[in-house]
Amino acid sequence: MIYLEIYVVLLVVVLLLIVKVDIATKTSKTVDNKKELSGFEAARNVLDDNKLEKTYIIEKKGKVVDYYDYNNKVIKLSSLVFHENTLYALGVGSYVGMHGAYDIKNNSIYKFIATFKPLANIIYYISLFLIIAGMYTANETAYQVALLLLVLILIFSTIMFVCKRNIAYEAYDYLKNNKCFKKEEDDMLSTVLRNVYLESYTWLITDLFYPVINLITQRK
Repeated sequence: MIYLEIYVVLLVVVLLLIVKVDIATKTSKTVDNKKELSGFEAARNVLDDNKLEKTYIIEKKGKVVDYYDYNNKVIKLSSLVFHENTLYALGVGSYVGMHGAYDIKNNSIYKFIATFKPLANIIYYISLFLIIAGMYTANETAYQVALLLLVLILIFSTIMFVCKRNIAYEAYDYLKNNKCFKKEEDDMLSTVLRNVYLESYTWLITDLFYPVINLITQRK
């Protein structure tokens, strides 16, 4: 039961963090940024300043679809971010635009993450299959290989988390240097940028470890 208890503690911490960040994020969606830049304009400015004038920015329907398409070199923004000139749109647009800047700078860690992320997703499902196979066939080797693969995913996710955090920091510095927000809006913008990179680790806790711990508990 110790595994389940650890998971519950981690989950509570993550949920409390999500609630705190979500409150600040909702507020940022109602406050216009100082320069009244839309998310599209914020991303465009970051790209242009990094000599990426030919990189396209398109609107994508949905609520949380703001990301940089590494394979097609295209930025995709939700309607909320694309059109609005809120502090939230400013932060997200700049953050996603900074992903394009990292790509063009040939950042080795960023390219490693972008290249192997699809593979990491496949490894995750393989590990779950091996855990189930190990449980029902009494194959200890399959079970141990699955746990090893999950450790590799944890390491990969940690590297991804650090990279996304650095991108968020650079987006913040860019906006600060260009005086895109008021001094009293500093904490709110920081929370928006913190939220976008924390999502990668909240996924790790909620989607990765729960099924694994559940299977381990059943096995015992």
